[in-house]
Amino acid sequence: MTAPTRWPDTTGQATPRDPDPETAVAWIIGRHPRVAALIDRIPGAVETITDQGTTEAYLDLHALASAINLHIPAYQVMSSGEKALLSSVAALGWTPVLFSAASWDRLDDDGQRFVRDWLTAARFR
Repeated sequence: MTAPTRWPDTTGQATPRDPDPETAVAWIIGRHPRVAALIDRIPGAVETITDQGTTEAYLDLHALASAINLHIPAYQVMSSGEKALLSSVAALGWTPVLFSAASWDRLDDDGQRFVRDWLTAARFR
């Protein structure tokens, strides 16, 4: 098992006003470690770049959406709530993904906090 990806903590940062999907997603992932852990479970979704001894991770939104659309095994075994969170993240990208806001209604308190952040980030997309 590989070590979890370290995403910058964005809890104290203001909502990004940049319409770029990667900016919105990085902000959400940095605020929701549970979502980051789910992303780590999808093969190929996280890419790393090492430059001058510093390693930086970024989410490949196309790979995440493709994994969801193809129902790869790592995605199939997730709970409906976990699938809702990942589909929401992927929906911020450019690759179409099946997504329904109705899947949010049974999320726990942390999941509802994610939804509020997702709606805030999506507003600027």
